[in-house]
Amino acid sequence: MKSAIRELFKKISGSGIVKASYRFHEYRERLAIEKELILFRIIQELINNILKHSGASFIHLIHNIHGPLFFMQIHHDGMGIVQADFDRLNISNTGLCLKNITTRISLQNGKIIFEKDILQMYYKVYIEIPVNYEIQSSLSGKPDAINVS
Repeated sequence: MKSAIRELFKKISGSGIVKASYRFHEYRERLAIEKELILFRIIQELINNILKHSGASFIHLIHNIHGPLFFMQIHHDGMGIVQADFDRLNISNTGLCLKNITTRISLQNGKIIFEKDILQMYYKVYIEIPVNYEIQSSLSGKPDAINVS
């Protein structure tokens, strides 16, 4: 997933319109391939929404795995939505991409939170997903799996 995000953000930054950056913390172990694919699709949809609707000049993604939880935060300086907007759009006939994101997060027993930072400068999206099953090691390059409970 890290290399896919690197390529996505390289392409976005290469456009010269939006500066895209990322930081991966504690990326010693990879998630199962299926889970990484789902998460990457969620990230793609969120990033596409930011690019299409926000007018942001930068996007920054932070990733971390802490204990049994995978965390991701995306923040940007454009126009965005807060949780009440997300909830409203999710039950309306609009916001199809947001419904897809909600479905993918729900299938992973995860959470997604939209908010504006305290200083009212950035919009943030937090994703939290449990990683309580097999994880692929990214250090050895071998398909060895360990069970995390």
